Amino acid sequence: SLSFDGTGKYLASVGLDDDHSVAIYDWASRRMVANSKGDENRVFNCEYNPYDGRLVTGGVKHVKFWVMEGGYLVGKRGVYGRMGAV
Repeated sequence: SLSFDGTGKYLASVGLDDDHSVAIYDWASRRMVANSKGDENRVFNCEYNPYDGRLVTGGVKHVKFWVMEGGYLVGKRGVYGRMGAV
């Protein structure tokens, strides 16, 4: 999955590796600016939130919200369902 941020400067991608790695690229300069392991479960989609610029990924039994901190991506699991169960 690929997604450009609202400015068009950054491109997010999700890898097909075992960690379903998430990476952010400054595509114009062709360099990776941040990355992280995605989730142990398959990640199907990544999209930038147009309101706050955070990256959101979703897949099997999870949704995560990501922010860039230095050269790292920090993900926080979302809670959904009646009791927050996944």
